[in-house]
Amino acid sequence: MVHLNSLGNSKQKKEFKPAIEKQAKFNDMVKEFPKNLSTPIDVAYLKKIVRQEKSKITRREKRAAEALNQQLGVELHIPQVGTNFSTIVFDEKDFEEKK
Repeated sequence: MVHLNSLGNSKQKKEFKPAIEKQAKFNDMVKEFPKNLSTPIDVAYLKKIVRQEKSKITRREKRAAEALNQQLGVELHIPQVGTNFSTIVFDEKDFEEKK
C-alpha cells in the first residue's frame, strides 16, 4: 500500500487507486504482442490466463500438502522385553507435542 502522504496534494490522493494501477500492467503487456495474430490477445484474455495459472499453482500446492500429510503416517514395531516378542504399534499422534 502506498503511503498517501507521499503523493503530495489532495487531488493526487483522490486520483491514485492501487487496484487500478495494478491492473494497468496488463495494458502495457498487450502492446508487446503483434496485432495481426489469428487469435487476438487482449487485456481480458491476459487476465484470464494469469488467473488460471495462479489457480493451478494454488491447487498443486494444496494437493502436495495433502499428499505430504497422508504420507506421514508411521508405524513403528518395537519388541518388548523377554523371549516372547509381541509388538507394540505406535502412531504418529503418540509423538506429537501437546499444546
